[in-house]
Amino acid sequence: SKQRKTKLKELDAQFNVPTLCKPPPLAVATTLIMDKLDQDVNGANGPDAIKT
Repeated sequence: SKQRKTKLKELDAQFNVPTLCKPPPLAVATTLIMDKLDQDVNGANGPDAIKT
């Protein structure tokens, strides 16, 4: 059966709103990770500091 697209889904697509099911683009994820690593000046945080 064909499902009707809701107004909210249309607006989400129009304004490129991210969803919980879809991970961020690789470039965005890489930038976020690098920003997090830059905050750790002393290198005190190990691999457990950054989780997906």
